[in-house]
Amino acid sequence: MVELIVVIAIIGVLAAILTPIMLGMVAKARVSSANSTAAAVGRCAEAFFVQADANGWGVKPNTACTIKITVSKDSGRPVWKCVSLDAASLTSGENPEISWSSGGTFSTGQDTSGETRGDVLLLAQLSDQFTNVSSAFISITMYGAKCTYVVYCSDTDTALADSEYPLPADGRAPTSYAWSDVVGITQNGYIIGTSPAVAGVDE
Repeated sequence: MVELIVVIAIIGVLAAILTPIMLGMVAKARVSSANSTAAAVGRCAEAFFVQADANGWGVKPNTACTIKITVSKDSGRPVWKCVSLDAASLTSGENPEISWSSGGTFSTGQDTSGETRGDVLLLAQLSDQFTNVSSAFISITMYGAKCTYVVYCSDTDTALADSEYPLPADGRAPTSYAWSDVVGITQNGYIIGTSPAVAGVDE
């Protein structure tokens, strides 16, 4: 009986030590995955805007533009929505006639032939590339046709407030951010992927 009690006590001590370590490893793995997705979103957005720029309706040269997007489910299908963008930083096209504004939406399988809204065309390309994303907040910062910074959070399907994630600085990624105990996790518990990855303030 004494031996059994000792074994149980040892197991309890080991569990108390290892559980936080394992939870920390899981959290870091989720942050790493979110960072990878943010980088992939950046590559997709840059490819889109390079082509748009070649066609005369991309981001204006030497100009920063941040586009905020949400992804949520409606009737079982992901719906991508452009919740904000700076239309003044974007060039409208004439052939084809393309305009920019926020509020556009794209549902998986939606026909975009003849589409004249640049934000909807961007959403369509992202939706096509990220078919496994059904809930997310995404912030894409462009400088001209170059993607300089991406924020990706799959913990929500609504837009995060500016105070809830590291904002771009002068059209580029911030140098650091006041994360929680784990870099990539905010003080309110959101797991945030960034590309390039944003370090903690003490790093």
